[in-house]
Amino acid sequence: MTQLERLYPSDAAEADARESMMELLASSADPFSRYRYAPGHFTAGAIAVADGHMLLIYHRRLEIWIEPGGHIDPSDSTPQEAAAREMFEETGVDAELAEPGLFGVDRHPIPAAAGEPDHHHFNLTYLFTGGKQPLEIADEIRDARWVPLGEVATLSHDPAVLRAVSKLEGRYRL
Repeated sequence: MTQLERLYPSDAAEADARESMMELLASSADPFSRYRYAPGHFTAGAIAVADGHMLLIYHRRLEIWIEPGGHIDPSDSTPQEAAAREMFEETGVDAELAEPGLFGVDRHPIPAAAGEPDHHHFNLTYLFTGGKQPLEIADEIRDARWVPLGEVATLSHDPAVLRAVSKLEGRYRL
């Protein structure tokens, strides 16, 4: 996966996640299968920005504000496609990929539930842009909002989301 090899980590946590992902790719026959639990599997996330706002969802199971995203399905031709599909399914937002390649990576624990053991999601995150669109919230999430970038940290304490805001501020001088 050349995108992963080309990603320059912005901090130690992202560097650690990238290294873990490289190891997972090298050691697993199917690291994208949602049924691979030891140590986990790849997922795809969408950092969507529009008019100085970031799209966040309140995840029903994890009970935190994070970026839209989820499992990479066998029908997804790329992780970017999975990120766009998940964003659309969860929020109704259909945004354009802002730049080629990965925007960031993260590894986070998922607690056991519904016949799944606890495991990790190795999240590949892509940047999407467009105008602020009305939201159509899916049943699997509790809430979704366009949050002004300067207020994201008051709603989300997720390190990957906060890292994304920092990257956006550095790249786009928001």
